[in-house]
Formats: sequence, structure tokens, C-alpha cells
Amino acid sequence: MKIEKAIEEYLELGDFFNPDYEQENKILSEFKKNSPELNQFQIDKLIDVLENEIDLNKKFFVADLLYLYDRVDEKIFEPLINVAIDYQDPSFNRIFLRPCMQLFGVKKVSEKLKEKFINASLKDKIGISQLVYWLRPKNKEDVQVLETEIINRVNETDNLVELYFYNLNYSNKIKSKKRIPTSANELMNVVNGNSELEYVLYDQLKWKRKRLTKKDYNSLWKRVKAKFSL
Repeated sequence: MKIEKAIEEYLELGDFFNPDYEQENKILSEFKKNSPELNQFQIDKLIDVLENEIDLNKKFFVADLLYLYDRVDEKIFEPLINVAIDYQDPSFNRIFLRPCMQLFGVKKVSEKLKEKFINASLKDKIGISQLVYWLRPKNKEDVQVLETEIINRVNETDNLVELYFYNLNYSNKIKSKKRIPTSANELMNVVNGNSELEYVLYDQLKWKRKRLTKKDYNSLWKRVKAKFSL
């Protein structure tokens, strides 16, 4: 079965994430039966989907398919990691991360995330921090390099949105003079009226703005009056 045909049937079936839940997806199982090992042409096609396809469901196909393999060409490793970092939903970014851990090991994944974290944009730093939860190493030393890099970053930034995400995984290890929000509502309240932080949270991370209450409007108006001496 060609990959394009398998993707088409996978989308029609709609059983996304079945391999992640240890359930069979008949389209993927049939593909694996016909292709016990992925050849270079197939790997290149899958990489193309990860790197260039707009439809996220087609990217899910790649990740779900790779759950069924014990060995694939390492060249697909980084494209999978990149999608995991970029994917906004912290519940399902694991779909792209788990095949990487299964195929290449937690330590290799952690080292790659650390390497990318160093020079990543703010959005991607946050994306990497949201993957930490899913690493769950048997040996804590396997993720030490990534953890150390993130903790070091805490001392370099005063961006409360960024600190909020780091604090989710490392609250017991983070020491900051700033009061870091501990809930989504608290974070949105802190961000409200700060254009720089609003841009990160709502434009880059695509959070939905909550509807302002009368109390919120009154608080915002007080800030405006204080700022412009009204």
C-alpha cells in the first residue's frame, strides 16, 4: 500500500491515536504487514509529511504508524522532534514524542531537546518545556542535561509566561524573586494589560482570551488611569 493511499484511508477511518492507547488501527496494521520494514523512499515520504504538510491529521498518521516499528532510519528522528515541539496541545504533543523515545531512547531525546533549547525561540523553549512531563525516565540521569538547561534559563529570564511553564515541572527546584503564577487563570490575570506578555500567550501560544468580567474592566480602567494620570 502506498503511503498516500494509507493516509487517505487512515483519515477516513478516524481512529487517531489508537496505537498510543495500545489499540489496533486496521489501516496502520495492514500497512505494517505489507511493509515490515520502512525503505528509504517511504521514510522520505513520511519526513515530507512531517515537514511540509499543513493538515495535522496527516502528521498524526506518521507518528501513529511509527508506533508499530521497532527500528527506522534515524533521519526521521529530528523531524518528529520538531513537530512535537511545535505542537501546541500539551496533552497530545506526546503523540510525536513517544515514537522517538521508543525508537531512539529517552536519553537521546533529552539530549536533542537540550541541544534545541539552547538556541530556541521563546515559543519553542516553552514547547520543549511542555514535553518534559512525557519523558518519564527510568533513570533520572537520562534527562539531567535538559533539566539543568531549563533551570539555568530560569535565572536568565523574567518573562512570567515563560516562568509559568517551567514552574509546572520544576516548582520544587525553581527559585525566583518573582511571584510565578500557579494556575492558568492567575497567569491570564497577570498578563492582562501587558502587551508583550499578551503577545506571547495569545498570539504565539494561541491561548484563548477569557471574557472580561465587570471586575476585570474596573481593574483595567484603574491601571489606565494610573498610567496616564487621568
